[in-house]
Order: sequence, then C-alpha cells, then structure tokens
Amino acid sequence: MYLSDKPNSLLIQTLLDSLHQDLCLFIDPPDGTKKHPATTCLALWLFQPNFTIGMYYIDPNQGSPADAILVYCDFTAAPKTCLSPLHPQFGYPGPDVVQMRFIRLNSRLTSQNITYSCQPGNRQGPGEREVKFLADTRRQSYLGTLRYYGSSEELDSGDRHESGFQFESEDLDLHPLRDLAVFGSSDLTQEFGFTVGPVCFS
Repeated sequence: MYLSDKPNSLLIQTLLDSLHQDLCLFIDPPDGTKKHPATTCLALWLFQPNFTIGMYYIDPNQGSPADAILVYCDFTAAPKTCLSPLHPQFGYPGPDVVQMRFIRLNSRLTSQNITYSCQPGNRQGPGEREVKFLADTRRQSYLGTLRYYGSSEELDSGDRHESGFQFESEDLDLHPLRDLAVFGSSDLTQEFGFTVGPVCFS
C-alpha cells in the first residue's frame, strides 16, 4: 500500500547527495590535478575558462580520484578530451572499460586522424591499395583507398609524402580505432607507414 503523506527517504537522500556534490564543486572546483580531476575536459573548461590546452587529469566516473586518468585537453573551439595511443600501436593507456563508458556518456561526438606516410625511393607508377580500419566495436570497419601518384623523380627527391584519414562520428562506440589492414597489388613496392593520432571526445 502506498501512503501519499509518507516521505520517500530514498529519494530525499539521493537529492541531498546530489546537492552536496554540487556544493563541493563550487566550493572546491576541479583543477585538473590528480587530487581534483574533472569529469571531462569540457567540465574542466567550464570551471576554469582561463586554462590553456595541455595535459590534465579527469575522472569520468567521479568515484575515487585514485583512478583518474591523464588526458590531453584541447580547449580550442569546442573543448575536447583526447586520449593518445601508445606509439605506434593502437593501444590507449589510461581509461579502463568503466572510465571509457563514462567518457562516452559525457560526450556527443568522437574524432580521430590517421596519417599515411609514403617513403621516397619508390620506382613504381601510379597505383592504389585499399585499407580497412577496424572500429572499437570490432564488428564494424571503415574502408578507404590509398592512391600513389607522382613520377619516380619526385619520389627519389627525398621528400616524404603524407596524406590523412579523418574519422568523425556521433556513434561513440566506433572510436578509438583498433587496427588496420592494407590490401592491394603485390607489385607495388612502395615503403609506407601510418601514424595513429589521438582519439578525441567532445
């Protein structure tokens, strides 16, 4: 039986806890240190609008600051929380599964860049290869094309040629990218490589 005049003690306690947490943030706002991390870089910027871009601690699940993670905060345009990969791999140090879930819950957009580098010295003519990028879900992927242009003289000049792949999505589960595979003709002897950029949430 429900009694309308009986106070809901659980609801009251939840509201009091929420008000207490909000009051603590105004009295002692986050400053991006290990002891006082914000939930995201956007939250840090809202409390500290004069902060410059750089490395700061965040704690997306707002539990104990012991599991706070160090991220790159990009405050240009819309503030972004960026996680750098382990160079040159697709591993991302810092957030565990829970923290990553909370980063996604506090974001609406994700982006990541990968740069393709062509080394000089190739004597092949124009050609192309397909490249597949594995999404974080490991069930989805992006497909792109690498195109090779230029004469052998241009490639022998010693200049390094680069081009980039830009990924942006509102489906936050797609990033960070986890792997890539290159397909194509075996007669292309061009030496190439990839640089994995940070994954950013905004």
